[in-house]
Amino acid sequence: MANLSPETQQAPYGPLPRGGIVRPITRWGADVMHRVQRPVTVYDAALTRLVADMVETMYAADGVGLAACQIGVDRAVFVFDCPDDSGQRTVGVVCNPVLTLPEGKERKLDEGEEGCLSYP
Repeated sequence: MANLSPETQQAPYGPLPRGGIVRPITRWGADVMHRVQRPVTVYDAALTRLVADMVETMYAADGVGLAACQIGVDRAVFVFDCPDDSGQRTVGVVCNPVLTLPEGKERKLDEGEEGCLSYP
């Protein structure tokens, strides 16, 4: 991530927690990558530490997003720091995401490049 300055950051729910440790990236094929993750039910200091570790790991790997399973943790949580075309970054943490795929004419295939830290 080239520019992590707060001036380029949009954080509608507050800044990402920092100060965590960089953890090893779990590779595609590990069991934790292929099952439904356990939901987050407690929002406490342990979750904040996990998220801070995820943020540091994402930045160390020059990523724009990271799920807990990508550091071997069976929890339904991910962090993101995604820039738009103008360089404005939106950052956040999502717990217990639900994926809803559009159907019919609403579904459009994005043919852009995909980069997954767990699937090099």
